[in-house]
Amino acid sequence: MLFKLIKTDGRLIRAVLENNGFLQTESNHDWNILWTCQSLKLNQYEGLSENQKINHFPQSYELTRKDRLCYNVVQMQEKYGKDEFNIIPDTYILPDEFADFYSHFHKLKAKEV
Repeated sequence: MLFKLIKTDGRLIRAVLENNGFLQTESNHDWNILWTCQSLKLNQYEGLSENQKINHFPQSYELTRKDRLCYNVVQMQEKYGKDEFNIIPDTYILPDEFADFYSHFHKLKAKEV
């Protein structure tokens, strides 16, 4: 079993894999696990065999970046209703939405008094 690391030091990943019998390779195609710190281009997912795994899903940043997660949840709230997708607190992307954040903050502060 072979693993390849791309653009990462990955000391912990390397240690875990090597302790479980994997060997590191630099081959572009002959590996079972590909570990990277960044998303890959979509064409890099094409042609994988069933025993090749990559640690990133295509476009996973849509869920793992706070601004994209917020955008996607708001889209679902608008489509299906806020009650169905009330899964995150009010979220603002700064500095673009600072005025909205400031207004909301002061409304909440006024309720406390």
